[in-house]
Amino acid sequence: MKKFFMWCIPLFTAIIIASITLIVIVSNNKNNTIYATEFSYKHENVLNLRLNDEVIFNKTEFNIAPSNCTERIFLTTNDSNIIQINNLTNKITAKKLGNCTLLANIKSGATQTLSTIIEIKVTNKIDDSDKPIETYNYTFNMENNFATIEFVAGATKDENEIEIKSGKENLKITIREQHSITIEFISKGFAEIEITCNTKKLIFNIEIV
Repeated sequence: MKKFFMWCIPLFTAIIIASITLIVIVSNNKNNTIYATEFSYKHENVLNLRLNDEVIFNKTEFNIAPSNCTERIFLTTNDSNIIQINNLTNKITAKKLGNCTLLANIKSGATQTLSTIIEIKVTNKIDDSDKPIETYNYTFNMENNFATIEFVAGATKDENEIEIKSGKENLKITIREQHSITIEFISKGFAEIEITCNTKKLIFNIEIV
């Protein structure tokens, strides 16, 4: 019996040390929260929508510092009849004509938050000519065969209209995602790609060399 207890003592000691180590690790993980120090919307603070439009407000839509911030963005509105918010996906849906305020929040401390205001206008129709235009210039080497262009657009994937306005003989779009396109080079030359979403237009001027 004495030998049995002598044999168990190292085992019990190891279990106790392992338990204490686990408690310390869990305790340390709780303190690894990285709060935001800067938070702002990347676009104009007025967003025009049509009825039933959907927009996802993920972290790519905001300027957040530090870049490794671990906090989630939470959305609230002063009129849930006009827009419906899904805070699991941060998607809003335009449900009724009218104007309301969308407030995006992120924690900057245990009890503090940073906020940015976005004015929402829901109308029957949005004139594309009123949308802001962002233009980007790219030069790609033909030898690379493919290139992926990332962009920020508020619309969901199916609502982004992507069109090769010129230079269809020089490239083709092989993959379309919500925030990126992948193009394949066919020949050297120039091309223009236009992306239209419910917040703006993006124009990509592309030179293939």
